[in-house]
Amino acid sequence: MNSLLPVSRSPRPGLLFLAAFSLLSLVSARAQDAKAALDAAAQAMGSTGLNSVVLSATGSMNAFGQAFKPGGPWPAFKLISYTQSINFASPSMRIDLQRTNPDGAVQGGGGLPLAAPQTQNQVLAPGATNNALALQLWMSPHGVLKAAQQNNATGSGRTFTFKTSGSDVKLTLGADQTVQKVETLIDAPVTGDTVVEWEYSGYRDFGGVKYPTKIVQKQGGFAVLELNVSDVKPNVPVAIAAPPAAAQKAANPGGAAGGPPTVTITKVADGVHHVTGGSHHSLIVEFSDHVVLIEVPQTDARAIAVIESTRKAFPTKPIRYVVNSHHHFDHAGGVRAAMAESLTLITQAQSKPYFERVAAMPHTLNPDRLSKTPKRPVIETVDTKRVLSDATQTLELHWLPTNHVDTMLVGYLPKSKQLFQVDVYTPAGDAPPASTPATISPVTAAFHDQIAKLGLDVTQILPGHGPRLVTLGELRTVTGKTAGGN
Repeated sequence: MNSLLPVSRSPRPGLLFLAAFSLLSLVSARAQDAKAALDAAAQAMGSTGLNSVVLSATGSMNAFGQAFKPGGPWPAFKLISYTQSINFASPSMRIDLQRTNPDGAVQGGGGLPLAAPQTQNQVLAPGATNNALALQLWMSPHGVLKAAQQNNATGSGRTFTFKTSGSDVKLTLGADQTVQKVETLIDAPVTGDTVVEWEYSGYRDFGGVKYPTKIVQKQGGFAVLELNVSDVKPNVPVAIAAPPAAAQKAANPGGAAGGPPTVTITKVADGVHHVTGGSHHSLIVEFSDHVVLIEVPQTDARAIAVIESTRKAFPTKPIRYVVNSHHHFDHAGGVRAAMAESLTLITQAQSKPYFERVAAMPHTLNPDRLSKTPKRPVIETVDTKRVLSDATQTLELHWLPTNHVDTMLVGYLPKSKQLFQVDVYTPAGDAPPASTPATISPVTAAFHDQIAKLGLDVTQILPGHGPRLVTLGELRTVTGKTAGGN
């Protein structure tokens, strides 16, 4: 039978060889062009003989994931001083900074409890694997050139790409052969594949090395660091030692380092169970035929551990709702895990569009449960108040905005006169304070006043952080209020 289809014929071996040779030649030529351009940039910037650098700056830093409103910019705090020391040969890096609250009221998370500046030290010791600091080192203006050269970057003109430590990096040079912009992706528990970018401008010569005097780092589209560089010292001795063992211990949310999250469920009233075991607590409220879980914080791992422990503790009562207190990343890091478990999310009305976007965000760098088992999210909201009730239990969800966040929900249990809250007051130490502190937190003071304004008869506060439960008397003490609320 004759076929009407065209006959496919294999090309002659000689033609295949010529095509492959031409392709290899083109790739090789482009690689040579990229190498020549990067070598020229390294020579122009003084990177070739640069082994170490110390920069001094002031500016601002931002609390990533702590926006006042969902989808808004990260709140900014003043940098009184900022020193970055890099040894490219080790490689190692040390950052020493002093930060303080901005002028005026702090709107958003990450604020300091006192007016005094806070000192922070971050160390990437030789041979250490602190990915966040290693990223800062190799994405610095001279570090990225060295990384591009070492990792055989490709590209032409002013744009080059390369891969390092599994991450794709895009490097853009200016017409003067200085590094202008660097872009890559990192993984974040809420936003998944998150763009990180550095913008460098205002180059000056410092001892034969060109260095930017303006550095802006963005994460998720908003600034996380802005530096005004005042001094740069190239090739000065930079010896960085490993920090003490205690400082190196890996932080594992809710469990021992390297182990699974710890979940402890403690009954604090009939049908009310405080979930602890880590830095971020949750609450289980028991109804006749179901339970409501308030808070799935931090990460997929912590959220799944809390969800599974709840199901194990109440095998005949399914989880009907998961309540999110607010959109800050440390309290919303497990929201996608709850979605993957087909659990209905309750959040403040402003947060619904944001969490709908969060549900659709790609997580390819570190696939989470929702990316592996996609589900359509079911999100319900609270405007100012919502009551969940049956014959055995009542849970009131109240909107309680403060300068910390505009979307805060608290859970009030009129039967036991208990209130669950996060972030607005965190108890410290094993016992309540004996007197009012010299500096009163405006957020905690606002929390106290709103309890009275809402008419809530509270005797005990169940905190989302901290080592113990809190009485209303303690809240009055720390805010300097009387029993009458004044």
